[in-house]
Amino acid sequence: MAVKNSPKNEPIAVTIDLGTEKLTGFIMKLNTTGVLVELDKIPFKIGSYMTVSFILGDAAIIERVRSIKHYDRFFRRPPKKASNEPPPTPKKLAELHFQKILENNRVAIVKHSMLSKHVRRI
Repeated sequence: MAVKNSPKNEPIAVTIDLGTEKLTGFIMKLNTTGVLVELDKIPFKIGSYMTVSFILGDAAIIERVRSIKHYDRFFRRPPKKASNEPPPTPKKLAELHFQKILENNRVAIVKHSMLSKHVRRI
C-alpha cells in the first residue's frame, strides 16, 4: 500500500519574520535542532535572530531562531525551458537553529519525523 501525500513528499511552507521584513520559503530539512530553509534571497547576516512560523499537521510552530550558515545551490531540478531563455537563478539555503524550543513544538516535530520515516517504508 503506497501513500501518495506523505509529509516527506511535500515541502513545508515557512514564513521568516525579520521584524522589518517577512520572507517566505520552504523547509528542506527539519529536526529538533532547527531548519534548513530554501529562500529566494537572504537579507540577513549569519548570527542574526528572527522568528520562523510553519504548520505541521494541525500544530502551528512559531519559534525564535538564529542564522547559522548560508548556502547558494539549486535544490530542485530547474524546469526544462527553451534554449534562448536564461537559466533560473539559484535558490539560497539558510540553516536556522531554534533558540529555546517549546516542548509541544518539539513533540510535533518528532511526530512529523516519525511519520515521514514510517510513510517511506510503506
